[in-house]
Amino acid sequence: MIKTSYFLPENPFLILLIPFLTGIFCGVLFSFESFQIALSISIYIIAVTFFISNYTYARWKIYRKPWLGSVLIHLFLLLSGILFAENNKEINRKDHFSKQKAEALLILINQEPKQTGNLLRFTTSVTHTIFTSKISVSSGSLLVTLKLDSAAKNTLNYGDQILIPNQYKPVDTPFNPAEFNYKLWLQHQHIYNQTYLNVNDYQLIAKNQGNPVIAKSLQLRQQMVQKFQQYLHQPNAIAVASTLILGYRADLSQDVLQAYSKTGTMHVLSVSGMHVALVYIIIELLLRFLNRKRSTILLKAFISIALIWLYALLSGFSPAVCRAAIMISFVICGKTYNRHISMLNILLTSAFMLLLYNPDYVVDAGFQLSYLAVFGLILLQPIIENLLNFKQKYLQKLWSLLSVSLAAQVITFPVSVFYFHQFPVYFLLSNLFIVLPSMLIMYAGIAFLAFSSVDLLAKPLAFVLEKTIILMNSGLVWIENIPFGSWNKLWITTPEYLLLYAIMGCCFGWI
Repeated sequence: MIKTSYFLPENPFLILLIPFLTGIFCGVLFSFESFQIALSISIYIIAVTFFISNYTYARWKIYRKPWLGSVLIHLFLLLSGILFAENNKEINRKDHFSKQKAEALLILINQEPKQTGNLLRFTTSVTHTIFTSKISVSSGSLLVTLKLDSAAKNTLNYGDQILIPNQYKPVDTPFNPAEFNYKLWLQHQHIYNQTYLNVNDYQLIAKNQGNPVIAKSLQLRQQMVQKFQQYLHQPNAIAVASTLILGYRADLSQDVLQAYSKTGTMHVLSVSGMHVALVYIIIELLLRFLNRKRSTILLKAFISIALIWLYALLSGFSPAVCRAAIMISFVICGKTYNRHISMLNILLTSAFMLLLYNPDYVVDAGFQLSYLAVFGLILLQPIIENLLNFKQKYLQKLWSLLSVSLAAQVITFPVSVFYFHQFPVYFLLSNLFIVLPSMLIMYAGIAFLAFSSVDLLAKPLAFVLEKTIILMNSGLVWIENIPFGSWNKLWITTPEYLLLYAIMGCCFGWI
């Protein structure tokens, strides 16, 4: 039986997150544009009522109704979540470019362009519209696909401002039943329209107009990718090293993606909590000499948090990376000031903070998988591990490792089937196989990047890195090709998806 301390005294953010998460979920999925004023007034009335009830607690004998405060707080968070999600929708803004007449659009590239063959794709922010020589301030996001000439080289980068003709069109809806809804996926990123251009259709207006910190981090990451390309030789090894260590996924082949996807090890190719934790271990080892005095301990905490967030910036600030960075930052602060650390409460706090930053994360598959996996590790893994006990020390350690994989796979099973329609049968074998290679790749890769300017050290580190990646790729391809390696074409509806989690919660609550 799960202790109640997990849910109330040690984890107050669970009480705050549930109504706020429910409100955001409703606000993202449904339109409340015509109710914004009513929602704002209701939130104001609830806040005033809560304040007055606390001020007149004894006079009006409100202590006889202890439920009143909880009801008011839950209603406040629920309605705030709905309003917050509704206000976050770019399409509702009056200056959205789709609501303005325009002959041309002035756009800013807000993402690192990704090239596939002769097609270059990137998202942009529309800053101005131009109509009959009149320039108007605008907003909104637009997906751009640029067709390059075979001999042409891409010269566009993050932060470039370009002028394009106003010839966008809405993103197409799925053509086939049960097809991936690309339109809905883009809408959750506030992208409702796209445009296709040739190299002669745009005009470069200015460069380096984006965030200078992001621009510098992307430039630094590209330099690191070039180091991999210089010292490593096999294309798949270069792609996996760039993806696993830096989060640069542009060069990954479909064969590699398929091998990792069908063996249930796709999380390795997504810079996530495991990668951030390994980086933190390295930082902790390098800064151990600062543990002597109180002042140096504080300095160590500051440097550690700064380096963790620098790595998160380099790897692209994905939801999983941000979750891990926030959690590790809280852990560092707790250890520095000798405070009790509740990992579940830290997990819930990081979710609350990320949803405040971007409420659309609630429908992001990466966000859901990341948080559910860690939730499973915190709550389910101890339950699963306690189901079996071995007298042999090494068998117990092996079972402990397997219970980690089981907990993560069980808790994310409904999400994986709902979004990706497949289930890896041999996930225990593949996840057990990649434990050591993935750790070695991270350590060798970081060491290689640190000493890439020293040729005498860079070559042996690159050799170890490349051979380890080749070994890991070959092992996963072998597991992928085992008969009945994955169940495909699994389809569940939204009610079935929710029902699976309800059943799962009841089962583990009973255990």
